[in-house]
Amino acid sequence: MRSSRGSGGFDRWLDVLPLYAELQLAAAPCAEELVALGTPDLRLAGLPRVYSRLVVETEGLAPDLRDRLIGRVADVDAMCRDLLALGVPETIQHNDLHDGGVFVSGDRYLVFDWGDSCVSHPFATMSVTLEGLLAWGLDDVEGSVDTMPFRDAYLERFSDRPPREDLDAALTAGLRLGWICRAAVTRPLALALDAAPRSQLLDQVRTHLRMFLDGTPG
Repeated sequence: MRSSRGSGGFDRWLDVLPLYAELQLAAAPCAEELVALGTPDLRLAGLPRVYSRLVVETEGLAPDLRDRLIGRVADVDAMCRDLLALGVPETIQHNDLHDGGVFVSGDRYLVFDWGDSCVSHPFATMSVTLEGLLAWGLDDVEGSVDTMPFRDAYLERFSDRPPREDLDAALTAGLRLGWICRAAVTRPLALALDAAPRSQLLDQVRTHLRMFLDGTPG
């Protein structure tokens, strides 16, 4: 879902992201039901424990990377506590919202492929959308697109809740925690597969954990 004009060629996201935020807010009262139906539970109260297990159990992490990840356990706990205190309700989180996951028909949009979704903080979705897609632009160059208009479009739907400066800080934390959510959902899928696809997905898990640390896949 790309276009050739404005906002680095991604201007339709300025329409999609507010609608997606509305979907998340509407689904928030159903969070418990979604978990009961089997949607992965990555809500903030338990996410630090999930992260700690990932760091210990993920195969093939370089020792220095594992040490760096272990060193961030307290930070993950603090980010989760701060987000909980903000009061934005936890809800469905697509967990892989990119341009291949949105159908466009005129001015109508359909978000599909919810196979990686979980219940977590809504802002965690923006990891893939902002850092994994939009920031790279049409030419796949990191930092080539200013993501602030897209952040603003998404956060505007939450503006009747905390002050805007608090929302900005919360989204920054959500961007980091979203990569943990990606890793936490991908690893069980990898372990259920045979050798070759398992190896590919485990490599993605390691990449997601590096993205948590510093927002780059290197």
